[in-house]
Amino acid sequence: MHKSYSGADFVKALSERSLPLGLTTLPGFVDEGASTAEHISFSEGVRCTHWVKIPVSLIENVDYLGTRSCFDHVHPYVVLHLKSPPVENQEATAFAQLLMSRPQAAISRDPSGLYNIYYWDGHSWRHWGTCHDYELDRYLASCRAAYHNCRAEPV
Repeated sequence: MHKSYSGADFVKALSERSLPLGLTTLPGFVDEGASTAEHISFSEGVRCTHWVKIPVSLIENVDYLGTRSCFDHVHPYVVLHLKSPPVENQEATAFAQLLMSRPQAAISRDPSGLYNIYYWDGHSWRHWGTCHDYELDRYLASCRAAYHNCRAEPV
């Protein structure tokens, strides 16, 4: 749920610690053929290597960003906005917080041995650059300098 506040109301909600946990956003591919009325078959990130069934009941909304290529085929590319778990459900809240604290960048290595660095801009994955292994530290440092939360992990 997106919520807007006046400046005074926002400061009040901050001091009272009453802000909602917020939505967990997940960018990735949808497998049209494997999705049903009960779940969306979803692969997070920029490659369709691991499919997860996300129950429709857990999804607040979906932003369709278009069709994107993945290897030698295409999939719908979306951002899933998951519903916030009930505050009293400590386990679900912990998992939502873990999801929200994940790295905001990803590294993949293509068949030629080059590294591709991607970062999440809040709406979609963007390609930061391509480099050789000896340049990787420099590329990651420049990504971190531009984006405070550009902590990258291999995908």
